Formats: sequence, structure tokens, C-alpha cells
Amino acid sequence: MATDLVILSASGDSGSAVRLADAMSRLGLSVWCTARDANPQVDSRLQVGQAMRSARGVAILMDVPQLGRATLAEFQYAKSISRTILAVTEGAGSLVGADAAIPFGGLSRDVVETALRVGAVPSFAGASRPITPPPVTAPPVGHGGGSAAASIRSYERSGQKAAWAIALIAATMIALALEVILAGQGFVAAQKDDLVTASARAFAHDGYAPWQVGAMLVAAIPFLMWFHRAYTNLYAIGQRDLPFSANLATGGFLIPAAQIYFSFAGMQTLWKGTSPRPDLNDPVGWKGEPTTPTLWFWAVCWILPDYIGRQLLRQTLRESDAAMITHEEAVSRLSRMFLQLTAMSGLELLAGFAIISLILS
Repeated sequence: MATDLVILSASGDSGSAVRLADAMSRLGLSVWCTARDANPQVDSRLQVGQAMRSARGVAILMDVPQLGRATLAEFQYAKSISRTILAVTEGAGSLVGADAAIPFGGLSRDVVETALRVGAVPSFAGASRPITPPPVTAPPVGHGGGSAAASIRSYERSGQKAAWAIALIAATMIALALEVILAGQGFVAAQKDDLVTASARAFAHDGYAPWQVGAMLVAAIPFLMWFHRAYTNLYAIGQRDLPFSANLATGGFLIPAAQIYFSFAGMQTLWKGTSPRPDLNDPVGWKGEPTTPTLWFWAVCWILPDYIGRQLLRQTLRESDAAMITHEEAVSRLSRMFLQLTAMSGLELLAGFAIISLILS
């Protein structure tokens, strides 16, 4: 059964909201109040939005003359989805833009029901100028109404997974920074014709590379766990027509032939789906959101190292066939190898900064 009213207070004070919620409940109305009914483990703003979508209207106790910032945002959202707004006055003034104003002492079931039906209560003086509300229609299937409670239950915070992902990505970035230093020192040594130092740096890199690969694989686990949870939350907050399921979007990172496409498309969907939208009641409005330049930057810095690595492998296999090389050729090869390694690790380091920025966003 749909909720009759979502209860708010102008000041944002939970005690005032609960007082009005109790008064409405005594009238036999079904109400939802953040302080009394919200799940503390779920974002309260999400729950208020879902509750409004399944409610007939919103009642605001005017315990202060003007709406606080949080209540104002909730008031504007209620207007955007055409919910009837009742201002319950208590001597602190009425609410411009409300569909009806009712004194707290004059609350009755008949008065509230009349206000919800027609959007005005002309028998009470001091009411704000009534604004005829659009007809209340049923919310889209799967987007509000009966699905609100299910959506709230399926939403889970991903902050802890994000923290682990960021911590391990940062540790991997430290390893990448050390590799950039080693490769840079090797390049400088090769340019100075110091083959002893250059060779030592090359051997150090060969021994260091497996540990770096292992660190990246370990960091990938919490990242994919965070991504899967965050992508699943898109359904919980009402987004629809997503290009992939959460399992496919996450597994796409591991498909060699298609990981570039799936990783970019998945991150793009996640970015757009969690961006603020002008019409929060539009389940496919996320598609019109622009893609952040950080996402393009991350994609380039993530793809190019793979290309450079393949070129370096081909070059190494080709040059290993040579029986004898001159001193100048050895210097040239070492310089080229260290330059490629520096570029590859440097780009991966920048990709790390970009992905952390995206997670934090």
C-alpha cells in the first residue's frame, strides 16, 4: 500500500518531524518520516526520494519561517515529481508554493484528505496562494510505487570497498613510481654510455616486474568489488535501461578481447548514472549526462601502456635473434627500452591517479 504522506520539518529538526508524523498517524494516515522510519545504513536522501515517489503527498511542519537548505532541496524535488505539498503551520508563517496550508491545531483526517485530493483548503485563513497541482499519476513500472521499498533494500553503501580499492591502488602506484625512477636512471646511464649502471637497472627491473604485476592483480580485486556494488546501486536508485548487467559490466574488465570496450562503457555508465540530473524522476535521464574528461584521460593512460608493452615485447624478441651487436647498438637498444619502460609505467601511474579521482567522484 502506498504511503499517504512523507513528513518533513522546515528546520530539518527530527523531533519536529516526528511530532507531526505522530499527529498524522493518530488520524489514521500512513506516514514516512526519516527520523523514525529510515534505514541508518542507507543514504537518507535516497530513501526520502524513494518514499516521495510512493507517497500521495508531502507534509512540512513550518517550525521556522523559512525552509532550511536540506528541506528546500526535498521541497523542490517533491514539486518536480508533482506531489501535493501541505504546509502545517504553527505560527511561524506559511510556505509559498505549497498546495495547501493547515494549522497544526486544525488537523483532521477529512481536512488532510481534502487537501490531498484538491490541493487547497479554502476554509483556513492564512493559506498560501494555492497552486493547482498536476493530476497525481501512478509512477512508472519498476520506478517508484511498490518498487520503492525493494529498491531501498537493494542499495548498499560502497564506501568501504572504495576505501580498500583506493588504498591498494595507491600502493600499486608507489611501486609504479619506483619503476619510473629505475627506468629513468637506466635511461640516463645509457645516454652517458655507462653500460654497467644501465645493465644493473635492467636486471633490477626484470626482478621487480613480477612483484608489480602481482600488486596490480591484488589491487584489482577490491576495485572490481567496489565497481560491482556501485553499478548494482544504479538499479536501486531507479536508473533504468543500463547497457549491461552488473555481472557483465564487472566481468568485462577480465575479457581480454573486449576489456577495453567493457571497462570504458561500464565506467561511463557508472559516472553518468550517479551524476545529478535536472529531472530526478526520469529513469533514463542519465543517458543525457556528459562524460567527464577524467574518464577519457583514464582510458588513454590505461590503453597506451598495453600497446607500448606489446611493441617492447616484439622488439625484444626480434633483437634476441642477433648474434653480435656493436657497443653503439647496445647503447641504443638500452636507451630505447628504458624510454619505453618509463613511458609505460608513467602512463600507468597517471591512470592510477585518474581512477582514484573517479572513485572519489
